[in-house]
Parts: sequence; C-alpha cells; structure tokens
Amino acid sequence: MGYQLFEFENLKDCHKALIERFKEFFNTALKKHHQVSIAFSGGRSPISLLQKLSVLDLKWHECLISLVDERIIDTNHDDSNTKLLHDYLLQNNALKASFIPLLPKKISSDTNALFNFANQHFKQPHLAILGMGTDGHTASLFPETSAFLNEEKENIVLTKPANAPYERLSMSINALENCEKLFLSISGAQKRGVLENALKENAPYSLPIARILHSQKVTTEVFYAKN
Repeated sequence: MGYQLFEFENLKDCHKALIERFKEFFNTALKKHHQVSIAFSGGRSPISLLQKLSVLDLKWHECLISLVDERIIDTNHDDSNTKLLHDYLLQNNALKASFIPLLPKKISSDTNALFNFANQHFKQPHLAILGMGTDGHTASLFPETSAFLNEEKENIVLTKPANAPYERLSMSINALENCEKLFLSISGAQKRGVLENALKENAPYSLPIARILHSQKVTTEVFYAKN
C-alpha cells in the first residue's frame, strides 16, 4: 500500500501515461466485477484529461461514473462538478456510461437532506481519480476541516472550507481508502513541494493528502508533470 510516483517532463506525457493505466485498470476491473465504477474529481485542472478519456474505445456502457466531491450549488452552475463531467467527460464514447449524482436535480437548502441523499445513492468506486490543492487538500477534504480527521463511517461527508467557496459534499477518507486504486494527478513546482512534504514519514496529518499517501489500505499512483 502507500504510493507509487511517476514523474514526467510535461503534462502531455503525464496524461498519456495516466490514460494507459486508466485503460488497463478499467479492463481488469471489468473482467473482475463485470461492471466498473469510477469517481472523478472536479475543478478546472482535469478538463483536458477528461476530454481525452471521453474518446477512449472502452465498454463505457458497463461503467458507473460518479464524483469524488461536489459543491452544493445548482448542477447547471458553471462551478458545478456535475456540469463539468457532463460537459467534458460524458461525451463521445463515454456518453454510454451511467452517471450517479451526488446531488438531486432540485437543490434544497436543507444540507442534512442533501447529505442523506448523497449517502443513500453512493456506489463504492473501484477507482478514484484525485487532484490536490496547494494547501494539501484533496477531494473536498481541506486542512481546516475536521471531517477527514475523524474515523468517518459515512461514505460522503459535508465540509465547509474556510478559504474556498461553497459548502461541499465529499467522499470521506474511509470511502477513498475502500477504493481498489487511487490515481493522483498534479503538475507544477509548487504542488511538487506540497507533495514532497506530504510524502515525508513524519508528514503532518493536517494535510489530507498525506493521510491518503500513507494509507495502509490503498495504493495511490501519483502522476506528476513538471510543466
């Protein structure tokens, strides 16, 4: 368990390698389970990767797509991760995949109801593709939130980041560790510094990504591009 680090000079080569591993995992998991479940992170960074994945010649009709995290906003909002996946991943060949939403179509102001909806509809992914912020957050598990520190039994947790907009729903540490594999995609010198800090044996558990990278339950394959 723990992590494997793969380094590349540029994002193009990094994405190429990640896509090859994605195809390999997809086909292996499909043979094993007869259906493959994959969770994707949001944000702007993965757009080009999502577009490349959408055209892969895979048995997408046997795939369940879900979100690692979501902002509690209308799913048609430009900041919605649901909209992001529909715009960039659930297109082309990947349009045949089934999507499991974290939020209902009509967003209630009752966050407890949204929390319950997300957990009731949760399907444990075989693979989750993660990103990382310069503060060491991953999914919507932020350093200043307490959700990731607790031994959460729920698969989805409600978080309220202090330095980022919107309340959010996020896969818990527990749910991430129950994946068969995690992919982490990052680029740039600043995030490399955060990664190196998180990889130290005495890495502070205030960094959510450190909790993942030092997990004894799941291996994270880290794909790092210098530029």
